[in-house]
Amino acid sequence: MQELVIRKEQSSWRIPSDRQWSALLSQARRHILFPKHVVVTVGIVGDATMKRLNGMYRGKRKTTDVLSFNYTPITKQGVVTGQAPQPKQGVGTGRAKTKIQTNRLEGDIIICFPQARRQARAIGNTISEELFFLFVHGLLHLFGYDHEKSRAEERRMFALQDLILGRKK
Repeated sequence: MQELVIRKEQSSWRIPSDRQWSALLSQARRHILFPKHVVVTVGIVGDATMKRLNGMYRGKRKTTDVLSFNYTPITKQGVVTGQAPQPKQGVGTGRAKTKIQTNRLEGDIIICFPQARRQARAIGNTISEELFFLFVHGLLHLFGYDHEKSRAEERRMFALQDLILGRKK
């Protein structure tokens, strides 16, 4: 089962159709070991919301392009263990450890529309291309990939992004 919900903060933002987002999730399923049930919500937000979330969850008081929140943390091998996302210490309720083993993945991918638009313009992409890139990037984070961990992990993650997006390198 695959469930994908797309929500946007401003109705004036032109984003791809739900069908296009679902097709990209299906494309990712061909390249990543997915659990049986996947429920992903994509939130398209503005700079102020992203700055607030980035400050709350990463301790960085600035906007960013994408954040991922995995509510059933999973490794690339399909073993689910870890922590649900919590605000940084001193913000909110602290850390609540969880240990989960399931065939289900639930998570949120939050994309900053104004930042995506700025990045698209800077590199010559359409806004749809940039939104899809950020969606795949966020999805890989949900599955435990972390390009900040090591250069080798960065290469693996970015190569998989390109494969899912159909980019030739």
